[in-house]
Amino acid sequence: RMNSLDIFLLIFIAYFTIRGVFRGLIKELIIVLALILGYYLAMSFYEPLGKWLILNFKSLPQTGSQILAFVLIFVFVNIVLRIIGSFLEKLIKLVFLSSLNRLGGALFGLLKSLFFLSIIVFILRLIPYSPKFLQKIGAGQSLIWPFIIYFSTYVFQILSAVVPGMNAPDQLHKLINISLPDASVFQILKKY
Repeated sequence: RMNSLDIFLLIFIAYFTIRGVFRGLIKELIIVLALILGYYLAMSFYEPLGKWLILNFKSLPQTGSQILAFVLIFVFVNIVLRIIGSFLEKLIKLVFLSSLNRLGGALFGLLKSLFFLSIIVFILRLIPYSPKFLQKIGAGQSLIWPFIIYFSTYVFQILSAVVPGMNAPDQLHKLINISLPDASVFQILKKY
């Protein structure tokens, strides 16, 4: 039987999935790409642009020019990528692939919600009293929480290859008093 944690998780997942349907895969990917690329380019080029701003706008303080440079680069990259995304969406509508775009958006939204929940699992691992908190909100009796833990193990395996110091997958079972699910989702479903 579903508990309040299950209902919250379903609403969270449904929100991102439905939002993905309305945005479509192209827009979802462009938003993520714009954030990542905008941050990367802003971090790479804010100092030279900040120096240029100081040379051309004498009244700007150095710290203010660097912050302004970062924001300008980030916003510029986001605007350019969103324009490209709008063009791609119109192109997709012309070739009658908008339903495939929406389906891809739904799948991407679902994966994004599971990724965010995996990040929450990671944060909970860092909090000393989180197992007690999770027991209190019914994680041990939840139907959906084991799937989130299961998905999180894969997210952590990918992140541990990219981010130093992430050694999480084998320690996730400490969040609630259940063992990690077997390798197959179908084996998990047999329990219910």
